[in-house]
Amino acid sequence: MGGVSGPEGAQPTGQGREAMQGGRRLPGRIYRFGSFELRTETGELSKRGIRLRLQTKPLQALEALLERPGELISREELCARLWPGTYVDFESGLNTAINRLRGALGDSAESPRYIETLPRFGYRFLSPVELMEEADPVAMNHLPPAGPSATHGTPGTSSTPATQQTGSSGNLRRRILKPLPIATAIGIAALSVFSFGYFRPDRNSPPHEPKFHQLTFRSGKILNARFSPDPEAIVYTARWRPGERETYLLDLKDASSRILPFARGTLEAVSSRGDLLLASIGSPHTDSEAVLSRVSMAGGKPRIVLQQAEAADFDRNGRNLAIVRRNGPASLVEFPPGHVIYKSTGWINGLRIAPCGSIVAFLDHPISDDDAGYVRIARLNGTSRQMTSEWSSIDGLAWSPSGNEIWFTASKSGGTRGLYAVSEKAQLRRISNSPLSLRVLDVSQSGRTLISLDNYRVTMMADLPGDSAETDLSKFDFSFVEALSGDGKLVLFTEGGDGGGQHYTAFLYNQNSHRTARVGAGRGVALSADGKFALLIDPEDRSKLTLVTVGTGQSKLIAGNGFQYQWARFLDRNATALVVGGSYPGSPLIVAIQRIGNGKPVKLGNVPYVDHAAVSLGGSRLAGVTARGACVTVDLATGQLGKPIPQYPAVPIAWSSDRNSLFVLVLGRSPGDVLRVNVETGKSELWKSLGPKEVTGFVGLANAVAVPEIGAYAYSAAWDLSRLYVVDGLS
Repeated sequence: MGGVSGPEGAQPTGQGREAMQGGRRLPGRIYRFGSFELRTETGELSKRGIRLRLQTKPLQALEALLERPGELISREELCARLWPGTYVDFESGLNTAINRLRGALGDSAESPRYIETLPRFGYRFLSPVELMEEADPVAMNHLPPAGPSATHGTPGTSSTPATQQTGSSGNLRRRILKPLPIATAIGIAALSVFSFGYFRPDRNSPPHEPKFHQLTFRSGKILNARFSPDPEAIVYTARWRPGERETYLLDLKDASSRILPFARGTLEAVSSRGDLLLASIGSPHTDSEAVLSRVSMAGGKPRIVLQQAEAADFDRNGRNLAIVRRNGPASLVEFPPGHVIYKSTGWINGLRIAPCGSIVAFLDHPISDDDAGYVRIARLNGTSRQMTSEWSSIDGLAWSPSGNEIWFTASKSGGTRGLYAVSEKAQLRRISNSPLSLRVLDVSQSGRTLISLDNYRVTMMADLPGDSAETDLSKFDFSFVEALSGDGKLVLFTEGGDGGGQHYTAFLYNQNSHRTARVGAGRGVALSADGKFALLIDPEDRSKLTLVTVGTGQSKLIAGNGFQYQWARFLDRNATALVVGGSYPGSPLIVAIQRIGNGKPVKLGNVPYVDHAAVSLGGSRLAGVTARGACVTVDLATGQLGKPIPQYPAVPIAWSSDRNSLFVLVLGRSPGDVLRVNVETGKSELWKSLGPKEVTGFVGLANAVAVPEIGAYAYSAAWDLSRLYVVDGLS
């Protein structure tokens, strides 16, 4: 144990402590997580009401972790908290404190349930935490009398301040730090009021508190929104049902809105002159491309501006454009169009031009089917800079009115995004947080902010051998199915939301035992046909794969030797080789073959890069989706491309055992048709129709897997209930 200045008991913390400020006692806190409860005023840790014996330093470490659940607490922060002032060799003391704390909680570093170690950096608390604050008896005497509070604006919305929310324990005020997802529209509306604590505050609310005004109330997905040149109006695009999207003009004075029937596509930007930029997705089957069109808010015929543009923004004067364009599997930022200033092997969104007109900011996502990523800026001269570290989930970006900060919404653990700002010097600050996920869409010159509150979740359904009907196999909030074993008895899936943590967690469901077991940290990417091996990848370290032996839990690393993996599949029954997708630094994305334990990935002939790869039994054929969205097949022995799959857009999910037919999930159909396609003739027939019967909030299938010969399948359905708000007073 490292030395400290003064005796341990001299610090005003720990058991029997009494926090003082201004001559009066501060209110204590009660943290609840799992079956445990920590009372900070007395330093008592209990489990199901039974007090546990724990020394002061482990208790202090626990309190520090509970104050910021889901966030990285550095070793330096913990040192300063546990041993303030002069200290020496705190490393061993901190390790001892954390080990004792884990022992009291019944936790382990290898399979953490509560405390996760981030080597060389620090620790993070994984479990949801409920905070109960004992009301200050002095402050309680100054509270306004109970009774109905003033309401403003939309009928039916609560305006009760958070300080008046009471729990069931007398003078305890309750706030949920990391709640479970709310599945209904009523729950979302209520929780949005509760979580911010200042939505439509009454006349007694402090003037500096931000004011949240709800703009939309239907169940569906807010795709994008922008302020119009008129500060009292906004334009937004929403999808209320799968495959349907509409663009609206909304008057902020009375919340009335009308459809703009001439605005076809998803809103990308609104110019200072009142022009709209709209993006629509093309079809490689008809040889069309993604199109960017421009149309006046007043109406008229849209004019095509560019082909292949996936995102765009106007500068402040409405004359110049910045765009994101796909070039094969790469994403290019062009400013102005035709002048490339940044290239990414991943995908890019959230493109915004700075008020100064010479810098663009955007979100760079390294993995093709993952929203993990970071904020980056690029200048007209082609120089670029990464402004933040990588976030587990990041979506939504806008410049502050002054242009001194970039505002963005992101999460370090799971999918519940908070609102952050990063300055030109890469200094990070948190603006606002919420139990629901935030997505910043726009900030006006006067400082008003458009924010979407997103309740996004992914559920997993399966029909396995012996089942009489589909079964819900969801574990947490984001159960993303990855693979089925050859007999259809094992389902590999990834928890990528709050339940999965920052690095995600892979699980395996066993149909025989009806149990779900944790495979390991990371995303599950493949399961061998015999179900004996699983492949995992850490989304924050794509330089290696982890091969896990199912049942024993034994694992070994597969080095990429500089290769950055996007995906991986087992090539043969014996799990001795892999077919992988990814790239070497500075090189384009490729498809490669890698022998397990024997060398680095080697490019596979002239095979184009594909995502959503499916390998036939025996490893002779590969199917995947090209950068333009075409579904193609490849003979792995010769490297020859087969005939294109005529259905569009479609994602391969399985091969037939004779390798003559490919089963594809056709996107855009409601809910999700799986076709059996003969790869030689192109002839197709319906195999299954997947998806939920209830479509409220349903946005489509996230993934599907199958073993067609035995009729087994599993799929993940994505749900999104979002609401649009305009916010005054954020800073």
